[in-house]
Amino acid sequence: MTTLSELVGRTVVSRSSADPLGNLRTLVIDGPRHAIVALQIGKGRKSRFVELGDLRAVGPDAIVVDDESLVHEAVGPAQEATAKGKLDVLGAAAFTSTGVALGAVTDLLLDLDRGLISSVLVGGSEFQGEAVLGFGTFALVVDVPES
Repeated sequence: MTTLSELVGRTVVSRSSADPLGNLRTLVIDGPRHAIVALQIGKGRKSRFVELGDLRAVGPDAIVVDDESLVHEAVGPAQEATAKGKLDVLGAAAFTSTGVALGAVTDLLLDLDRGLISSVLVGGSEFQGEAVLGFGTFALVVDVPES
């Protein structure tokens, strides 16, 4: 398992050309499925994306894709919002499903083999990935059992 903060800034490399394609900025996630959908490379107008299933390897020094044809411009609302900086999970506000503010998301623990968020770290608290109910431009919402 790895954390998102460990991956941010890591170089994405084409296996076929051995050229760098850019650096990882953030992930596109599907909150209700607590799934990793794609990786954002670069930011703003220079943003490009690669689908999680198109990764060849995630190593300690680089993320490898077969070739640059797998890297594409934003497709769909989630990637478009991510490219505009509206869906950056690190630093996003976190709320419970009952509307209690938890603080800002400080990191995600990722299961890249399964393409899932294992845990969400908010301040000193950790929430299982399965607790993520949604993620949007305003906040990440988690299901927290009432005490």
